[in-house]
Amino acid sequence: MIGRAMSFDGVDDWVSVANNASLNMGANNLTVSAWVRANVAPSPGWGGVYFRTSGIGEIGFGVYVNSKFLFSLYDNTTPSRLGIDVFSTGATIVDQQWHYWVGVRNGYNFYLYKDGVLNSSGTKANFGAIDTVAGGTVYMGSYNTTAGRFNGLIDEVKIWNYARSAE
Repeated sequence: MIGRAMSFDGVDDWVSVANNASLNMGANNLTVSAWVRANVAPSPGWGGVYFRTSGIGEIGFGVYVNSKFLFSLYDNTTPSRLGIDVFSTGATIVDQQWHYWVGVRNGYNFYLYKDGVLNSSGTKANFGAIDTVAGGTVYMGSYNTTAGRFNGLIDEVKIWNYARSAE
């Protein structure tokens, strides 16, 4: 830790949080946020800031290989799940500076904010429930225990079961 932020080396560091029913978002709106200071872009794939899977549904929030920030959601719709990836726009986010990232699901609309300003958005019609089965470990600093390592600092990770406004 540096100050109170979690420090990750991009090699073998991560934090896992056991399943908790309060993290099941179902088909509800949601907001996930974190202060992030990325040191380098992951290679390959992406470095998870916050990641949770439940069945085939998932919530992903992290730095992608192209030095963009990614808010990724997949539902548990079968036989073929629906997904949406909202990438940040503009310059690289791997700048060794602190940024406050917020991802919001509001119905079929998805928003990604950087430092309080809307950065990117997307829409996915018929997007369903993320969690339809029990379980789902949360990982911070990683995609899971074997891949998706993040290199940098993460602080104040929060998730709400409603869509927060830009204010």
